[in-house]
Amino acid sequence: MFTENRFFGSDRIGDAKHVTLSLTSRLLEANSGAERLRVAVGQRFSFKTPLVSLVTPEQVTNNKSDILFAVLGQITPKLSLNSAFQYNPNQGREEKLNVGARYQPESGKVLNLGYRFTRDSLRQVDISTQWPLSRHWSMMARWNYSLQDNRILELLSGLEYNESCWALRVVAQRFATATNELSTGIFVQLELNGMVRIGSDPLNALRQSIAGFTKLNQPAVVSSEQGLR
Repeated sequence: MFTENRFFGSDRIGDAKHVTLSLTSRLLEANSGAERLRVAVGQRFSFKTPLVSLVTPEQVTNNKSDILFAVLGQITPKLSLNSAFQYNPNQGREEKLNVGARYQPESGKVLNLGYRFTRDSLRQVDISTQWPLSRHWSMMARWNYSLQDNRILELLSGLEYNESCWALRVVAQRFATATNELSTGIFVQLELNGMVRIGSDPLNALRQSIAGFTKLNQPAVVSSEQGLR
């Protein structure tokens, strides 16, 4: 909304005789100053009808952009929210909606819920988690489903066994490719803490698929002051 060019790339440069107005409200904790909630709304107004567009100039009949809303924040120390909404006032309909929530009570425990919508092209549900099953066992999973196409975009499931000096991870991942086919990968890794990893590494796939994923056997960082004691 505040960029000089409203198009991506340099192959199309938009005429830019406009002004953007926005309003943001923030909720801060009085003691710590931490931001708990932020609400924003904005819209762009053109002084003349844009000549450069993705449609023909005859189809552009207004000088107002879509209205953008955003609500995000750390609602509680364990729960965060991130959402954005794009509304077309000229046609009276929603164009885009992204809603995401994360519950993370502690390291190694996270649950992500998400929904994405773009008119005529995208409707997706996204659920991912990392959660302990017992003292040594933890599970990892992601389910990303397209309601628009009625198919799974990504399915990931895994188990991790963590001991004091070693860890074993087994992860299976299936995701859709550009050719409407499914690609499947299986990762099995044995890690000796601080020494060596044997097998295919699933950590990159886990970090990319599960927001807030934590490597459980990550060595603790000791500060210089602690080391001198």
